[in-house]
Amino acid sequence: MKIAYITGFFDEKFYYREHAYAEYFCSKKNEYLILTSFLNLPQKKEGRPVDSGKYKVLRFPFLIRFKDFVILNYFRELDKYSPDLIHVFDAQQGVGLLAIMWAQKRNIPIVYDHELQRIPSSFFGRIRFYLISYPLIKYFLKKADLIRVVTPASIALINRIHNCPQNKISLGYLGYSDNFEQNAQLPFLFDDQFEYIMTSGFFDRSKNIESIVSGFLLHWRNNRNSRLLIIGTIENEKVVKLIESNDSIFHYKKFLSVEQLNYLYSKVRIHIWPKSTSSIFEALKFNDFVILKHGDDTSHLVSDQIVFISDFNMFNVSKKICDLIYKPLKSDNLKFSYNMILSRLKSSYEQLIFRKGE
Repeated sequence: MKIAYITGFFDEKFYYREHAYAEYFCSKKNEYLILTSFLNLPQKKEGRPVDSGKYKVLRFPFLIRFKDFVILNYFRELDKYSPDLIHVFDAQQGVGLLAIMWAQKRNIPIVYDHELQRIPSSFFGRIRFYLISYPLIKYFLKKADLIRVVTPASIALINRIHNCPQNKISLGYLGYSDNFEQNAQLPFLFDDQFEYIMTSGFFDRSKNIESIVSGFLLHWRNNRNSRLLIIGTIENEKVVKLIESNDSIFHYKKFLSVEQLNYLYSKVRIHIWPKSTSSIFEALKFNDFVILKHGDDTSHLVSDQIVFISDFNMFNVSKKICDLIYKPLKSDNLKFSYNMILSRLKSSYEQLIFRKGE
């Protein structure tokens, strides 16, 4: 198969689903081309294919850009590459619009990764949704042969926007890469004698980092061998000052590489996230416990390793840490492996190509 994947942004420094797609399909002797923008790289008149050794990335300058809405002119490259299937990401980006038009004229199957889970609540967010996102999403839903989502919340939103046949919608998971660097170098000392609880990401005020910090400190009063490790930026200055006053909490403000994060995941026993994130699955790879806020974006994640909190406050966080800190674990993490997840996607690709060719 020859597959073209179209996304507005692709950064080789981070590992997201598009990286897993490309690596998996190339490992199965398929050709895989990613068409994307220059992101934060210097703009050029035209990009040259970057060969990762597994897949190729071709970047284009922006024709139009408004925040994360982008239009790129990749028609000539699609004509040259002549893919068997088009896979587009997130209709709100707009970048897949021209690819869908191109594929429709040539009767080439279209797979659409739908990302949005709910209508924005802010005034300007709702204006942008109804003026830009809504018509784009509706068009993508109409034209796609297969729609992939990773939460039930996305399905609920799709059904509000367009009456799609349910057999076109595939609910799956994000997942973890089976690759793991055993000896990544960390920019700080990591002492194996402690039991670590960890969280990571960009913590704006909606992420409720204060409940994680306060819940850990409540647990720490009776378990002085525990440590909380926080990776990433925290917006709430009061929480930052609380962290700085406690030796039991280590806060590393910069982001780490995928290899460094995986190394930490392999060392840490319990992870806490107040919202759904792709990092959940990397933690599950190492048979760790994950504490999550229960919501419509996480409710479908059924695993012995995942523990939900409906009311995400310091007392419930502390209780869950105490329950899990020495609890033996029976892992069922294989269903979150990208090798398992993408083997099913490969079958879907092949069926779509076969049906279009009939």
